[in-house]
Amino acid sequence: QTPTGLAFDDKTNRLFIGCRSKTMVVMDAESGKVITNMPIAGGVDWGVFDPKTKNVFMSNGEGTLAIFHQKSADSYEVVAAFKTQQSAKTLAMDKKTGMIYLPAAEFTTTPPADPSKKGTRKQTPETFNLLVVNGR
Repeated sequence: QTPTGLAFDDKTNRLFIGCRSKTMVVMDAESGKVITNMPIAGGVDWGVFDPKTKNVFMSNGEGTLAIFHQKSADSYEVVAAFKTQQSAKTLAMDKKTGMIYLPAAEFTTTPPADPSKKGTRKQTPETFNLLVVNGR
């Protein structure tokens, strides 16, 4: 449910789909066949595949970077759920160096006056930072 992050391995023709239902789906891009489902934390936003290490990275708003290893086109294993920072749900990877960049900030939420509505979320001043992770 609710796919948001997408990465692709053009050698094996595999799509890696991060879903808000706390699942990463591996799919054959040609046939649409689901190869496997892997667990991830909630609030996934982005994914990337590193062809050099054959690792898949999925970042999420709960504050982890899920890492999976592609043993073959149809076989995957969990490597780790690396702790980042809550709100570090978007990522970019420099595929030349393997460095992963995750922007994050601290937020405060004010409860709504009307309980049927959402609260107001506001970034705490001077808390923006960029997390840098060596993906290799």
